[in-house]
This record gives sequence, structure tokens and C-alpha cells, in this order.
Amino acid sequence: MENNFLTNYGQLGEVYQNLIFEDALENESIDLWIHPHMVFNHTNEKDLSTFFEEDLKSITYGYGLQAGLEFNRKVKAILLLNQFVNTNVPDPVGKAVLRFTVSYRF
Repeated sequence: MENNFLTNYGQLGEVYQNLIFEDALENESIDLWIHPHMVFNHTNEKDLSTFFEEDLKSITYGYGLQAGLEFNRKVKAILLLNQFVNTNVPDPVGKAVLRFTVSYRF
């Protein structure tokens, strides 16, 4: 039984960054970034049938959005949204995936 596969992945988009607030004397800042993008993926047919039960097509595409806030270079709050659009509608792999992450840097 196989337990790995190779895939080709790419994305095309742009990044908007903005320094919302900065106080250099107090070492405080708030940064915002937004990254909308298109996603492209290619996987060979054999690997698709083994790992995804043919829910995905060999060449898939979709969209994504990443947005985040960074406070004082220590705390980050990141929102990620991705979705493949050329899958069958009832399949779970065609649903939008939303992830929210909060991280702290010591």
C-alpha cells in the first residue's frame, strides 16, 4: 500500500500590507496584510485514485484568501480560506476550508 504521493502546486496573487499603527518609543505596532490568490494543482491519476478516491480531478484550480493582523511583532491572528472550484459539488474536497490561527512569539 502506498503512503505518499507527489503533486505540483502553484498560486498567483498579490499582497496588500499596511502599517495601521506604530509607536516607536513604546515599541508598539499593528500590521495588516491581505493576500487574495488563485490556486493551481496537478496530481497524476494513479495517486488521485489511491488517496482521494477520484473526488479530485487531475488538474484542479480554486481560490484562496489569507488575511492577518500582527501586534508588536509578537502576536499574530491569521485567517485562511481556500476552495477548489472544479470538483463535484457534494464532495467534501470541494467545500471551502476556513482556518483561524493565533500565535505568540516568545
